[in-house]
Amino acid sequence: MLVLLHLFALFLLVGLGFYVFVADPRRRAHQTFAAFIAFLGIWTIKDLIFWNFYPRDSAASWWAAASFIIAFLMQAALVVFAWVFPENSRTPRRRAAVIFAPALVLIPATIGGMMWHKAGFENGRFVIDLTPLAYAFRRICLLALLLRGVSPL
Repeated sequence: MLVLLHLFALFLLVGLGFYVFVADPRRRAHQTFAAFIAFLGIWTIKDLIFWNFYPRDSAASWWAAASFIIAFLMQAALVVFAWVFPENSRTPRRRAAVIFAPALVLIPATIGGMMWHKAGFENGRFVIDLTPLAYAFRRICLLALLLRGVSPL
């Protein structure tokens, strides 16, 4: 049943992204919305593979790493979409640099496995033990969004 739900969500995401993008592919708002929808689709594919086809007795480090990276990129795409919609305005470079700056720490730390101690299944239940770096990173991202992402520079 979960496979059908994931496939249905993926179908809706692809359809919505395609519909919006082909309506006017040269508009920044349509491009950035399609990018956000693409990250949602990648997120759904990741979950489809993990929750439906992945062995339950294996570690889930790849899933945790993909989740951190995709979530960050999805958040950044949504912020860029909010900047350009509805006026089709340009993305402010300084503000974008502030939003994307945490990726310089997040992506290497995530690939290195420094965001969690353990991720996987124990006794049939999914368990993830996050490190303090993961919680600190969340706060840094929120501060970057609140201080520079939505306020004028």
